[in-house]
Amino acid sequence: MMVSIMTELSTANSFVVRVYRVDTEDPHKLVGQLETLDGSGERQPFTDLGELATLLNRGAGKRRGRGKGAKA
Repeated sequence: MMVSIMTELSTANSFVVRVYRVDTEDPHKLVGQLETLDGSGERQPFTDLGELATLLNRGAGKRRGRGKGAKA
């Protein structure tokens, strides 16, 4: 008989991304806010696509228990 133990459950994360402004000369520069839909009500600002990507990855890492050293 084979027994399997699941140590980590992978689930989808949900976010609301609000974009308020985009620089017409450099579309990578934008201003917005990321809201994590995990019940925490946490909202984080971003000012470019790199920051948005970092926040999304950090939010996904928190869900899997890897966001321990992340800034709030």
